[in-house]
Amino acid sequence: MSGPGGGPEECDEGTANSDEPNAPCRSDCTAPRCGDGITDDESGEACDDANDSDSDACLGICRAAACGDGVLCTAPACVSGPGGGPEVCDGLLTCCLSTCGPRNCDDANPCTIDSCNPATGCTNGPAAGNPACDDGDPCTTADRCVAGRCSGGAAVSCDDGNPCTADACNPGSGCVHSVDATVSCDDGNPCTADACDASSGCVHSVDATATCEDGDRCTTDRCIQGNCVGTTAGMEGIGCKVGRLLGVQCEGAPLPTNLAKAISKKVAKVGKLLEKAANAAATGNAAKEQKLRQKAAKQLDAIPRKTAKAVKTKKASRRISAQCGATIDALVQENQQLIGVVLF
Repeated sequence: MSGPGGGPEECDEGTANSDEPNAPCRSDCTAPRCGDGITDDESGEACDDANDSDSDACLGICRAAACGDGVLCTAPACVSGPGGGPEVCDGLLTCCLSTCGPRNCDDANPCTIDSCNPATGCTNGPAAGNPACDDGDPCTTADRCVAGRCSGGAAVSCDDGNPCTADACNPGSGCVHSVDATVSCDDGNPCTADACDASSGCVHSVDATATCEDGDRCTTDRCIQGNCVGTTAGMEGIGCKVGRLLGVQCEGAPLPTNLAKAISKKVAKVGKLLEKAANAAATGNAAKEQKLRQKAAKQLDAIPRKTAKAVKTKKASRRISAQCGATIDALVQENQQLIGVVLF
């Protein structure tokens, strides 16, 4: 018995017997086989570590451990796992990557909680508590997770505070501000030129050429530094101001008849004196003009005395309120000032 262990020989090729790879017969007359520690690549062996373990770098079938072969390689010599080391899993668990490391279950959705169940695979359940997220739409704000999806919140405000622009939101680019040709920047002031500026809004510049009306028929009006300024010019203007005394009302009612007649007479006299003063001024007689003005002002002096009596009288039909008397007196004082200071 010249075979292994004193038994029958498995083979014998004479001088061709060898322990080199791919020899037809081993030196101990045993047939080459997987697990004999000699890698016979011609017979399909990729490795042979002289054992039948499937947990090391060479499987029991003489094939090098590879990620995805369904055999878990955990020995220190294993190089088929993550980073060239031992495998963590290999086809036996659902959560395996091609690198034989833990599977990445991240679904890139901030509204899910991602995890791996070795038996069933990845789970991506909705995040609790409606956490904040970004739905990618610049036209929404305060986005929140709802049932595993990012839901847009309230619409973003695109108001730029510029009345000259039309403000809108483009889902692709966000707020858009375009010139609005329909906007009016009219400030109600006839002495300004109003325009729209796309960057700064309404612009109101002084218009020195503009005309205006201050609502006072007794004044000549013009625009000065952006304001409508009325001036009383000439005896005609003064006469117009004095004439206002004829239309005075108190508490929405006409003046008592006797007081209205007394004021009317004084106003008529003042009007005639002012007309004469204008004629004197036209002929260059300044002294006469001045005397006539003084007389006109003196005629007006009598009106406050009459209003004072009307305030104090006990007859209801002739009485006026103290406020009404003050209104009349103020008009008298204004006209006296005009008569004394306006130059012709």
